[in-house]
Amino acid sequence: HDTANAMATSIATGALRLTGTDRQTFVQGMVSNDVAGLKPGQGCHAAFLDNTGHILAELHIHIFAESLLIETDARCVARLATTLDKYLIMEDVEIADVSSEWAIVSVQGDGARAELATVLATPIPDLAALDNIEIETVDNAAGYLVAVAHSLKGGYDLWLPIDAAQAVTARLLNCGATLIGEKAAEILRIEAGIAAWGSEL
Repeated sequence: HDTANAMATSIATGALRLTGTDRQTFVQGMVSNDVAGLKPGQGCHAAFLDNTGHILAELHIHIFAESLLIETDARCVARLATTLDKYLIMEDVEIADVSSEWAIVSVQGDGARAELATVLATPIPDLAALDNIEIETVDNAAGYLVAVAHSLKGGYDLWLPIDAAQAVTARLLNCGATLIGEKAAEILRIEAGIAAWGSEL
């Protein structure tokens, strides 16, 4: 494969949206990484553990101005939502499973930023790993862009409303990106040494 070109693939994921004034302090006590110190536009990689240290879910946590988004494997999302809800007592937090509202188009490779510029009306700034920005596509769909590596070359995940993802993917392919399937995406992940829940984790 030629990793000098941008590669696009769709990702099946689970997503929980947390709102309420206590959302970050609540998640801080539930996961393995420091969430309380994150500011809107930042994110982190974390694990959700049981009381003996087994990994129940691998997480990417994204901080926005009015909400917090927990991204996890689709197989983990229902159990994670139930467990988090069980530990809510007096905290001002509401948890919603928004997995069905979003599609993720991942664009990876050296050409990822240039390819995304062809479908976004929002300029792409330099982003650190797991930083996010709100974006608008040239078709006026609103979503998020997250800097995240699923390959050696790195890239971005484009979070889009379900009904917007197909058109954006078609635009990317028309502009020179290569659509890859699940098997190729898995090869790229393993080559990059990125662990995944259900496999290495």
